[in-house]
Amino acid sequence: MAAILSDAGTLAKKIEMELGQEIVRMEFDIVQTSKSTFRTLTADFEYGILAFGDFRIKDIDIKVYKWVNNQWSLVEKDEEVKPNAIVTFKPPFTAEYRIDIIAATFEEGHDVGHYGLIVFHD
Repeated sequence: MAAILSDAGTLAKKIEMELGQEIVRMEFDIVQTSKSTFRTLTADFEYGILAFGDFRIKDIDIKVYKWVNNQWSLVEKDEEVKPNAIVTFKPPFTAEYRIDIIAATFEEGHDVGHYGLIVFHD
């Protein structure tokens, strides 16, 4: 966990000091396949949602869903093959959203790793 927390500190400084954005949520956990987290996003802001993996995660992805007609509907995703993923999203209205963090591929010899999630806005 120490490595992912160190990376988070570096990213937090960049997001807040260089980009002038406000971090509104940080989360750290271990992931084997995927994890879901929930956040109310307001129509007043454009959000950045950043997920990053530790040395064991080769590819991490993000999918953002909105509850529509009694089911979760995909509204944004990042599926690039990288150890970090970012999406930007401006909600059309304030609502609760589900954010899925997916460990798509691990480095050889690993099947679990730590991830960090940072949600920020302008």
